[in-house]
Amino acid sequence: GDVVSGMIGTKLPKFSVFGDTMNTASRMESTGVPGRIHVSEVTRKLLSHEEWEPTGGVEVKGKGKMESYLWIPQLMKCSS
Repeated sequence: GDVVSGMIGTKLPKFSVFGDTMNTASRMESTGVPGRIHVSEVTRKLLSHEEWEPTGGVEVKGKGKMESYLWIPQLMKCSS
């Protein structure tokens, strides 16, 4: 998605990235499970040949509830 980047500050400048895509990615990262791949509904549909575990959704500021999924790799299915 679209983002804008730039330098912020004059005494101690920092590079930052802004936009809806970054907000969504940040929320997914903060609500994810360590060691698991957390994806959106769009990504799950693109990778429909893979197996996915629904998370029950993620609240994203300005968007409301967004469906998300955790990838179930072949290794996890074999060891269960």
